[in-house]
Amino acid sequence: MSLIIPARREPTHTIGVVENKEAEFDKIKAEVFDKIGTEALNGVHVLMDRVLLAIFIRPEKRGSIIMPDKVRDEDIYQGNSGLVLKLGNRAYEDTDEVQWRPDDRARVGDWVLFHRSQGFRMMLMGVECIMMEHVASIKAVLQYPDVVY
Repeated sequence: MSLIIPARREPTHTIGVVENKEAEFDKIKAEVFDKIGTEALNGVHVLMDRVLLAIFIRPEKRGSIIMPDKVRDEDIYQGNSGLVLKLGNRAYEDTDEVQWRPDDRARVGDWVLFHRSQGFRMMLMGVECIMMEHVASIKAVLQYPDVVY
């Protein structure tokens, strides 16, 4: 008896597919930086090896799916991806215990995965943010912030 594997069929339609994901998240980045503004961001001096992140909140509409406000609000309290807004002046400084490689460093404008309990929430010009206690709280640099929840 032989196993018959059906031919792969392409879906006739997909729900919530975004044509250009990179452009979508570049637009979100620009909106966050525009909303905060250069003056306000320059007015925040991030100390030592701390990191200021904007918390990623899923867009209200994704393709044909409309996200309820309650679901989006959960991103504020339980989300674990964010946008690097500012790094402290000693972020990624080599120490006796840690020597950072260039590709292990998050940069301003990167989407990152962070350890939620190692920071505290704050609001900056209407944008939900989190100040991470130290740069080691960042666990990964992400291509897109919606790959983790």
